[in-house]
Amino acid sequence: MGTIPTPEQASGDVILEAPVDATLLWPCIPTPCKEVVEDWAGTGRAAAIGLESSTGNLALRVELPRAWVTGREDWLILVGGNDPYKAVEVKAWDTAKSVGLRQMPASVNYPAVAKTLGVSLSVKLTPGEAAIALIPGGARCYVKVRAPNGYVLHCGKLFQSLVPQAPAEAMCEGGETENEAIMALDNAKLAGLGDLIFILGMDTPPLNPSNNVFVISLLDAGNLTVDSNVNVPAMQIPQPRLQSQVALAVSGIESREWLQLWGEAALQSGALLSSLAKTLKVVESSISIDALEAKLGVPSTSRRLQAGLSGYLQVDYSVFESDNRSLDELEAAVSESSFATELVQNFGDATAAAGLTDVTLETAAYVLKEGATAQPPNCSTPTLRWSTSEADAAGQVQLNLIFQSPTTLLRAVLVKMPDGYKHRIRTATGMEVTQRGAEQPFPVLGNDEDGSFIETWNQQTFRVLLKAGANVSAGGYAFEVPFKMPMTNPIENMWEISLCTGIYCDGPRHESVVTSFAVLGFQIGDTPNLVAAETTFDASNSAHRSLFLSLLLLVSQGARLWR
Repeated sequence: MGTIPTPEQASGDVILEAPVDATLLWPCIPTPCKEVVEDWAGTGRAAAIGLESSTGNLALRVELPRAWVTGREDWLILVGGNDPYKAVEVKAWDTAKSVGLRQMPASVNYPAVAKTLGVSLSVKLTPGEAAIALIPGGARCYVKVRAPNGYVLHCGKLFQSLVPQAPAEAMCEGGETENEAIMALDNAKLAGLGDLIFILGMDTPPLNPSNNVFVISLLDAGNLTVDSNVNVPAMQIPQPRLQSQVALAVSGIESREWLQLWGEAALQSGALLSSLAKTLKVVESSISIDALEAKLGVPSTSRRLQAGLSGYLQVDYSVFESDNRSLDELEAAVSESSFATELVQNFGDATAAAGLTDVTLETAAYVLKEGATAQPPNCSTPTLRWSTSEADAAGQVQLNLIFQSPTTLLRAVLVKMPDGYKHRIRTATGMEVTQRGAEQPFPVLGNDEDGSFIETWNQQTFRVLLKAGANVSAGGYAFEVPFKMPMTNPIENMWEISLCTGIYCDGPRHESVVTSFAVLGFQIGDTPNLVAAETTFDASNSAHRSLFLSLLLLVSQGARLWR
């Protein structure tokens, strides 16, 4: 919408020139025009010629690009001369910079497991008020979902419309390609609904596509896009990683506890991650800091530190292939002598830039493990069992995992319940891990290791920690915890389970997640299917603690870590 000269102010045709890559739709509605030219006067811009308005106000339908071309994102109103098709025959009336392009809030969630058929894909989008205003209440509109190449979308029995619900009607059909689906909505009054949520079926590819993003759009009855997000991140299908371990030696420290807090501050500030990425010449998103532990002494007697209390930060990390470096190249980079000195230099610069207290770092890091390629765990989609489904009732819920082959890659299992569901873990006896065909007990963190084997920071989420380097046997395991049902069914009833290489994962998109699942949950009134636990291994027996929950609070002593 904008303003144009009134007829008495302009003698020739009034022309609106759009920014580069913006499309003016024909016919001109609601402000009429004579015609729309795609490449007006050789400028590479679309133009509406002969705009007519008795009030001077105009409104046109346009399709916006994914991004503005810098320096060519302005809208220009011109008055035509004898030949309105020649730029030299017209004069500028007014110009205005384009508004910032807004991506419609949207997200997807699904089990990110290679070559799996018929998984549940959850699609959420939040149309803007301006977009909803273009769709009259109850009028037909469409939601189009395009998955990355390699994915296959399905409608049929797998399709559900969680929002909107009746009396709105939702139908799903395939698009022009197998990775596209279109949902038609009738009698759906979008104003005030907020999120729109749908469930589709999907087949996953063997590898992550090169352009690994979804495109989700809202269209009006005329198939014109009124809101869109062209860059919705897809889940990462597990891929092999290079696992390595380094030690950063420090002298003149106050205590091991102080060094641990200083190291955690370096982790939280991003200094540790950025220095590893810079040294390995990869993007930060391809690296996971899996564990960080402060220790006293030196990791080797080959070099001596300065006098005073000395220690080191032992850093476990993993990195997967990026567009510019293969795993073989990364393994070779870690084994080069320059890696150890460059890492310390980059780490020192990064901690200084982050404002951390100055420490004395040894000139070269110790490469404790040069790197070994680890394959992602082969784990089937989890299943749920529950002892009750009455509203607001307390009971037991059991999460079942089956590993098709052994793995030493894992350090944590993360579980996030849907909104409204609450775990009731309070003590070490609150959780049981049951063997379901596995040869060995699940290797949770034990009494001889620092920290607890389970962590929680809200009533929907808990994280089970494993021993470093421990082997998870092939076979099944069941994780059983006390829980409480919600008062009403959540709109998006998805349980998120993530398998992580590190101990810091807090969601399915964390860098350390190697496999993530989104499992449709049970609802109020569903028949219970958990009768009694068959426990062969109680996690509490390996960690006798009256209180074992880690609250993940910022320790006040951390104030001394910053300048």
